[in-house]
Amino acid sequence: MNSPQQAPLSLDSLQASRDRLVVSHQGALGDFLLSLPLFDGLARLATHRRIDFWGRPEILTLLATKAYLGRIGSCDSSELTAFFHDESWRQAPVPGLFQEATGVFIIGQQQGRILADRLQHHLSAPVTWVQSFPLDGPPIPVTTYLVEQVRAAGWPIEYSLPQLSPRDDEVRSVNAWFDREDWIPPRAPVLIHPGSGGIGKIWPLQRCWQLIEWLLSKAKAPVLVLLGPADQIARPLAQSAATMGAHVITGVSLSRLAAIISQCRLFVGNDSGVTHLAAALGVPTIAVFGPTNPEVWAPRGPHVQVIQSHWQPSETVSLQPTIPSESVEASVLIAVEKALSGLSPT
Repeated sequence: MNSPQQAPLSLDSLQASRDRLVVSHQGALGDFLLSLPLFDGLARLATHRRIDFWGRPEILTLLATKAYLGRIGSCDSSELTAFFHDESWRQAPVPGLFQEATGVFIIGQQQGRILADRLQHHLSAPVTWVQSFPLDGPPIPVTTYLVEQVRAAGWPIEYSLPQLSPRDDEVRSVNAWFDREDWIPPRAPVLIHPGSGGIGKIWPLQRCWQLIEWLLSKAKAPVLVLLGPADQIARPLAQSAATMGAHVITGVSLSRLAAIISQCRLFVGNDSGVTHLAAALGVPTIAVFGPTNPEVWAPRGPHVQVIQSHWQPSETVSLQPTIPSESVEASVLIAVEKALSGLSPT
């Protein structure tokens, strides 16, 4: 699966030095968060470990509370472009972020493997390609798949659940907002994210609207509805929810979003990066899955329940807010009621 690797440094030598690892991860939010146990495991191998990252800067800011976070390099720069050229990569300068590293990990698919092989020709440190998710074979959780590859390459990391903490300053700002709205625990809001990166993953908007209507009218719970940049398909739902008293969140940074989610009593979403974020923050999370396989892609966290639902593609964008709340999908409603009662959704 991986190309031949140099053996990593021994643990004794790692602990004797202020070593520095570099991780390249250019994937989307959900893929990145499923990789968190890999980052945390590497950091635990030795004290004084620093990990520099090459990837999407806004996503990488979610690691701001991790003691091991070092420098951040943007994958939007052109510094690695030459390494994907079949001729010029041999003479290409290695970006400063990768120089003098004691280990480099390139997480990605085949393009990542090419980059790892070519960087290895320039660096004395071991460069490990980690395939970002399985393309075939029996179902295996993505996080387990990542960790097993790194262990097979000689780095004895341990598996753990993804864990994130929001920045304190962001939490203070969110708490000030919640105080003004009188959303004091146990009356903290429920956050609903009706969107996803793929339209086929979106729980039908009609069912989502029914849940929001039930939360507002029956459960008397404050409701936040998140609309991300790729969620325009859910705008009619958000507008309808706003007329009933829900608050619509748009245009917030990932750091602010992490703080908002962390102060909510419950998160409900689809197979999306934001659902993975809620799970990693330790918030009670209900993830509604449709066509994708939760055995592979389910979010990991201490308080996560995955509900496998079924719908026709034509149902996704249908929104008929005249259907009574009693028609909320039973399995979702049971999980929501359980979570609102103070019980873990797991």
